[in-house]
Amino acid sequence: MTGPKPPSGGRRWIKRLGIAALIVVVVIAAIAGYSYQRARAVPERWKKEQDRIATMAPSKQLAVAESLRNRLINEWTAAEPSAEFRETDSDSPIGQRRRFAIPYDELNVWLHVEGRSLLEGLGITLPGQVQHAMVSGTADGNLVFAIEDGAGSGGGRIYTMTFDIDIAKDGTLTSTLLSAQAGKLDIPAEAAAQLLAATGTNSSSGGNLLGDLLTGKAVPPRDLPIDPGDQGFRDGRIVGLEVNEKQIVVTRLTIRQQRDDPPD
Repeated sequence: MTGPKPPSGGRRWIKRLGIAALIVVVVIAAIAGYSYQRARAVPERWKKEQDRIATMAPSKQLAVAESLRNRLINEWTAAEPSAEFRETDSDSPIGQRRRFAIPYDELNVWLHVEGRSLLEGLGITLPGQVQHAMVSGTADGNLVFAIEDGAGSGGGRIYTMTFDIDIAKDGTLTSTLLSAQAGKLDIPAEAAAQLLAATGTNSSSGGNLLGDLLTGKAVPPRDLPIDPGDQGFRDGRIVGLEVNEKQIVVTRLTIRQQRDDPPD
């Protein structure tokens, strides 16, 4: 003897509920798969720049890196102000300003050749899984910083962060994270901040230099020597940063070196 059969309308309702649940599962799976693929995708800007560098012979890469390094040393230590400041700056070396450009196409080759040692020379360390870094700019004057995170079995993932960089008259640097992507997928700023917070510094001045700048904390002015040796008396302070699509333009202000134990 069998029990009463459920009404046909009830069976249809159960069937429709099952179909709806299946559709929800399929949609969620599709979204997850799409998000995963976009997160693993290589941004066009990154691919184009890395392909350009890869086509260069290693000797050419080294030559570009060395040329930029030497040019920046010469610009940083130059005694004369830039032409646009010669009529307004003091005749004394102290207080003079000098502007010089750092083209991205040369900077990225330098980062490719010796990026980690270059940053460590400035007292900055990157997490061990970071394999490559790239810098570019936008027409709006924003700085774009990208890194390849090689952690995990799935290969490297490209993280791209866009910043608005501001520098005060005294040389204090601050930044605002405008957007962040993993591959081609937009990610919350908090997620990018966690990644950036892992950066650090081994400099004698302490602090988390790169991490502070990239996570929006104010970075106090940093005075670096211009004159070599114990007899030098000039330091340089960066008081201007102009970002465009081709390069970063730096303004160096010459200040008197502060010494704990002045030479005799």
